Amino acid sequence: MKKTSLYAALTLAFAGLFLAACAGAGGTPPASTALQQTSPQIVPDAALRNLSGQYGGTIIDKPGGMGKLSASLAQYKSAMGGSFRAKIGTSTKGYLVAFSISTGNTLGGTIIFAKTPTCTLITSSKYDTKTLMLSGKYKALNGCTGESGTYAVKQKCYYVLNGAIRPENGLKQC
Repeated sequence: MKKTSLYAALTLAFAGLFLAACAGAGGTPPASTALQQTSPQIVPDAALRNLSGQYGGTIIDKPGGMGKLSASLAQYKSAMGGSFRAKIGTSTKGYLVAFSISTGNTLGGTIIFAKTPTCTLITSSKYDTKTLMLSGKYKALNGCTGESGTYAVKQKCYYVLNGAIRPENGLKQC
């Protein structure tokens, strides 16, 4: 098995466990968050676009500043998860992410930065099928007051998913 395929499989397995754990956590996040979305519509399998793959681009973090962001994301039906890696100045941080994909290539989810205390951020983003850009914004939900920002990453390659749609744009398999 190729290294990227193994990484994709492990990332997808983690994302499933992460989503299952979050679904059963029992806690209710604060209702007064601007980025929280209503329950997303589940997209039928035939209509899914394959958003799995590796991404690279920029992040503008408040209070950190501008930096580079890379992502490796794996998708299963209308759920997607994986990792973000942000380099801002001399600092490099890794984050775990979980998204729910709703209609229209809109994603809502959670970003977790493991520190003490754990920093939980909420995010909303959109995938542009023409430019292959995943652009979004995030803000603090718990454990990291004042943290917010935006990101824009372009899909560099994709992981193979059975039955998911790939645009005819020359994007290569990872």
